[in-house]
Amino acid sequence: MTKEIHLRPIFAVHEAIQHPVPVELEKQLQNRKLGGNIQEYYKTIWDDAKRNMKVPFVDYKMAGVFAFFNEPINAVKLSEIFPHEHISVSGWNNVLKALSPLLIANDDNYTILHNDVRVYLSGIIGQDMDNVQEVYSGLCDYYLNLKEKSRAYYSDIICYLKLAGRENEFTKVYSADYIISAYVQGVEINELWEISQDILEYIISGEPINWEYMRCLAFGYMTIDQIEKSSYEIENTNFRKSLAPLNIHPYECYVQSESLWNIDILETVIALTKKLYVHGELSRATALFKNWFSKMNILQIYAYLGPRNKDKNFLSPDLQSITGNLAECICHSGEVSILQGTINLFDIDEHFSRHFVKALI
Repeated sequence: MTKEIHLRPIFAVHEAIQHPVPVELEKQLQNRKLGGNIQEYYKTIWDDAKRNMKVPFVDYKMAGVFAFFNEPINAVKLSEIFPHEHISVSGWNNVLKALSPLLIANDDNYTILHNDVRVYLSGIIGQDMDNVQEVYSGLCDYYLNLKEKSRAYYSDIICYLKLAGRENEFTKVYSADYIISAYVQGVEINELWEISQDILEYIISGEPINWEYMRCLAFGYMTIDQIEKSSYEIENTNFRKSLAPLNIHPYECYVQSESLWNIDILETVIALTKKLYVHGELSRATALFKNWFSKMNILQIYAYLGPRNKDKNFLSPDLQSITGNLAECICHSGEVSILQGTINLFDIDEHFSRHFVKALI
């Protein structure tokens, strides 16, 4: 409710700018149902935009671009992302204009007004992984054909390939030149290590291991290592030490079906939540954590984490890290209802419970 109270005046101001005549403004607000549930307001604008397109277009593709893409969007980009839809640049411009005020215009570029809109749009594409992969595949093709690479390209392309089910194409991108260019574009060393770690996990999961992939990755690791060493070896040179802005992670846009949950997914969500808190992205961190865990208690969460703890007399270092991060995120988010069942957890796994409670304190 607090979120809706906060957003309604913002949208009302944008509507008032477009309709300065009071009678017209009142009619517009009624037609768009801004006085009701904020989701109804989003839906009305989205449905109107679809009707105005007058082209046989699947709306989940467009919603996916707005939900997943980490760059400002314009008509030229949309025509390049969806070349097979045969929609003109002017046609895409009309679509973008029709989505005001969910999108904010800055010259020819558009950005989403609020992360809540991104969450709504991700709901349109839903949990259909075929649709999700199709959208990410389109974004991959767009980036792979892009001549002038942006910072977002270097941050996102490997992740997009993974989410498109095209991880085996990482060698088209990942190289020593990619690492150097990414660093020059502003991608931090820690982020480059994380990207490389994801690739390593993909490679070692293969049977048998593809050693050409491993060779490609090794060159990347050596390049990152050399850049990192240079920051200590070169005197009188200022290397970046600041934290880079965090791009939107797919798990901020949708919650994976609980039937597909496992410890790796939960570990990623919990670690991402803590990372957002550390970077000062408090509202994003809290929204992510609540979307995934607000209806759960510690016993339900432990059901996914516990199987990794083979020895109940010992808590492995990775579980200690996950448990500590989970406790920290509960405190930051204020989701104390998750603590229900903590007493019962002592009977199930005393070492896990003690570490969890100690982290909370």
